[in-house]
Amino acid sequence: MAENSDGGSAPNESGPGNRNQGGPSNLLAASQDTFTKQETKAVNSVKTVVYLILFLSAVGFAVGTFFLVDQEQSQAYKADFYSLTDMVAMDVQLKLRNMVTQLQTTSSSITSLMTPPNKGNMVTLPQFDRRMQDYGINSTNIILYAPLIAQNDKAAWESYATANQDWIDLSLEQRGWTATTTKIPETIQSLNTTS
Repeated sequence: MAENSDGGSAPNESGPGNRNQGGPSNLLAASQDTFTKQETKAVNSVKTVVYLILFLSAVGFAVGTFFLVDQEQSQAYKADFYSLTDMVAMDVQLKLRNMVTQLQTTSSSITSLMTPPNKGNMVTLPQFDRRMQDYGINSTNIILYAPLIAQNDKAAWESYATANQDWIDLSLEQRGWTATTTKIPETIQSLNTTS
């Protein structure tokens, strides 16, 4: 019989007629294939869980940041609002304090001129326009000294006002103006006359 001279190797047993196909190499390949499929499934499951955790973390971080920033903005708005209202309140208090101080000074000036020869509340305040000039700085449009008088004092007031109305011309002269005012009539028109 003739020998095979191909280097002493064993004959090929993997031919189509070989009954030994379920051998150790095929069993290993099948178990590797099963293991690979299981491993792929496990990796995909872990990836899904990781993606889910990342997504939920991102959503949680975004929502937490929104509420934190919203709360900080709300607190900042409140702080700015209260700061502004405090400034306005202080400004109003300062203006009121200045106005009350000026009114007290004016009241003292008028009271100091009320000497015993003056009867009742009848007083003419010299340089009334100059004394009231500071009120214009505080946005006061007009200041009038117009006391309410009883009907039985009407004649005395009319006489006093007529006799002392030169204060208008004196004030104009002190300002350098040379206007002469007309005299106020001796009788004041009654508000409750019927026609």
